[in-house]
Order: sequence, then structure tokens, then C-alpha cells
Amino acid sequence: MKLLLILPFLQIAFLSSSAFSDDDHEPKTFSENTAIVEVQDHGKKFKLSVKATKALNLKFDEIKFLTNDSFEIPSTALVSFGESLGVFVVRDGWYELILVKTSSQKKSTIKISSTQLKKSDQIVVSGVPLLRVAHLEASGEGGEGH
Repeated sequence: MKLLLILPFLQIAFLSSSAFSDDDHEPKTFSENTAIVEVQDHGKKFKLSVKATKALNLKFDEIKFLTNDSFEIPSTALVSFGESLGVFVVRDGWYELILVKTSSQKKSTIKISSTQLKKSDQIVVSGVPLLRVAHLEASGEGGEGH
């Protein structure tokens, strides 16, 4: 089982490179042979290749709207980093990490709030930890030799 979890990570590590060059912090050019094929807003938004999407076993679901800026999501969609929480939204093929606040948790769902989420948003519900690795790589925070 551990090997199955490591293989997608290794594929990302070998298929992608840091999104920004060391010299001038300008975006690098990506190709269809890399995991990350395009980056916008200094890595805030990124697109993955079809191969990377399959390797990460990403699964998506429509966000469940409750009221105003309140939503319910599967607990598997929540990503924790530092003191922050977020969800990965997919809009027109672009992945973006949206910050959220949690208010209550049931057995397998969490109630969240965010003014950046929309009723029609698709969120990533499976493969989230490895997608976070790709996000770090896209933003230039992935490091070398890790």
C-alpha cells in the first residue's frame, strides 16, 4: 500500500520542475511532458497534464451550497498547511487553493465558509495531499532535492 502512495509522488517529482527560474523568478515554460503544464499568478493557479491527473488519482465533486458563503464538503477535500485550511477548486482546468474557515464537522463532512467559493465549484475530494505537493512546485516553494 505504501508503494502505491509513493509512486504518484515520484512521478510528480520526476515530471515537474520548479515553476520559477532561480535567476529572475520569471515563470518557466512547461510542456505536455511535465506534470505542471501551465502556471498563472506566480503559482496561485496551475494546470496539470492528463498524465499527472491520472497518476495522482484526482477525483472531483460539486461543492454543496448551504447558505450565503457556507458550504459542506467531504472531509477528504480539506487541506491543512501551517495555520491555514483550504480546498482545491477546479475552474476551467485551473487548480487553485482557496482558503476556508471551518465551523462544524460531522462523521465524513465539514461545514466551511469562504467568500471565494461559488455554488457551481468543483472541488478535489481525492488525491488532495499530493495535489498540494504539485501546488508547492507550481508556486516555486517545492525546493530541490527533497
